[in-house]
Amino acid sequence: MENAEQNSQESEQTEDEIELGKNIIEENTKLKIVPVINATETIEVKKDEEVNVTEIINGWVCVETQNTKGWIRKEKILTKAEQEKIAQEQQAAQEAAEKQAAQEQAKSSQRTMYVNASTVNVRKEPNTSSEIVTNATMNTEVVVQSEEGGWSKVTVNGKEGYIATNLLSSTRQTTSRSSTTRKSTTSTQSSTQTQDTTASTTTSSASGSGAAVVAKAKSYIGYKYVYGGSSPSTGFDCSGFTSYIYKQFGVSLNRTAAGQYSNGTAVSRANLQPGDLVMFGKSGINHVGIHIGGGMIVHAENSSTGVTTDTINSGYYNNNYVGARRIF
Repeated sequence: MENAEQNSQESEQTEDEIELGKNIIEENTKLKIVPVINATETIEVKKDEEVNVTEIINGWVCVETQNTKGWIRKEKILTKAEQEKIAQEQQAAQEAAEKQAAQEQAKSSQRTMYVNASTVNVRKEPNTSSEIVTNATMNTEVVVQSEEGGWSKVTVNGKEGYIATNLLSSTRQTTSRSSTTRKSTTSTQSSTQTQDTTASTTTSSASGSGAAVVAKAKSYIGYKYVYGGSSPSTGFDCSGFTSYIYKQFGVSLNRTAAGQYSNGTAVSRANLQPGDLVMFGKSGINHVGIHIGGGMIVHAENSSTGVTTDTINSGYYNNNYVGARRIF
């Protein structure tokens, strides 16, 4: 008697879980004309088909389709709770798949780059007024996560931040650099002598004049950028810097970057030599630097970096290369 009552209670509890109204078929099954196991079968209802439950009796449910009605066992119906559970599992699986895909896409878009300036600031936000997170020196390896608006989001030494894209290169740099600001005539002369030696070693294929221009230009690395400036005492802008350097060798250049494109003679990118002027711009010429060999230039870049060196084989200067002029 206890077993019969328990079975009856379980049947009622299960039947209560199946609500009247629209429900979903759990698996393919044939309708019976009456709620008896040996009753005559009619049409088959398919898995996931929606039916209307109109009556529940002793473990049987009466369902209506668009064409007919009949009886099936309650086990063939997905309860509302089961439907919700399946929907939640499907949603969780979809979210997990989307998260994994996003992680894989982010990972595949990452690449290793190297700092191509003597010292650069890694900032919290992509602008020059943002807080400095840390510093990175020449050839420091960074992982670039994304690029936007001339800035690269990077991970360097376990810290995240932003570096100006043109301060990064795809390969390590081999050219010697110094970003120390000259404090006195004695320290300037000492630095110049050291850089003269480096220039003569790294530019053996260049003419003596080109090598001398490079050595002189590199001796001003670290000097500040000032718009309209054309001397060490005031600072330099890009064309003011090139004009000043060549003036030390008795050569007068036009004052603007665009104007200097008419000085000297044209030279192809493949035949660049140290000392050549190299011009850049997105629409017209608006920047100029001095080629120092190895796909590198020395130039007065901007107020953030001052006189510095950069590669022209990647990033902004690669993408916006215009042409070059040989003065000597």
